[in-house]
Amino acid sequence: IDTETPTSFNDDLCELGIAIVDDDVIVETRDWLIKPYNNCYFHRNSEIHGINADDTKNSPSFDIVYSELLPYLLNCDVIVAHNAVFDMTVIKKTMLRFNLQMPNLKYICSRNVGRKAYCGLSHFDLATLCEINHIDMGIHHRADYDAVSCAKLFLCEMQKLSFSLEKMIDSFGLKWDDINVDGYIPSQP
Repeated sequence: IDTETPTSFNDDLCELGIAIVDDDVIVETRDWLIKPYNNCYFHRNSEIHGINADDTKNSPSFDIVYSELLPYLLNCDVIVAHNAVFDMTVIKKTMLRFNLQMPNLKYICSRNVGRKAYCGLSHFDLATLCEINHIDMGIHHRADYDAVSCAKLFLCEMQKLSFSLEKMIDSFGLKWDDINVDGYIPSQP
């Protein structure tokens, strides 16, 4: 899963992308442009992902998108995101604002897994780890491309560590309840 945010407050979404993996194969991808609260953007955020108010002025709000997203969340063993605490915090804060059902989810951070799989590197950002694994990222900082890149990276990490999905969840898995929306602290490089 990957999120893009319209502001630096990290409590709203303008894009959400997912890549569904079954038997180590990406079988489906979904991407939603989302109209953030007041359709307000910070210039710096738009510079990063290229999304602005014109792109989302006719897009649904997160509560509408959530009705499409929820079945995917409920039918997965684990959610994987790169720098997952960021993405999961943004999603959780947005869900709280809309009073949406909080499913009991498990998630794994492919960045944290990368630290174990590729120890000795000085950077563990998505672009660096994808380059090492010859993964074409497409358009970086667009949620659909980053979700697919993250899924491919996670599959490489599982193979490099010789871990099954169950062992990955046992070793690196976190629970939805572990997300503290009041105290988001970014992962350290």
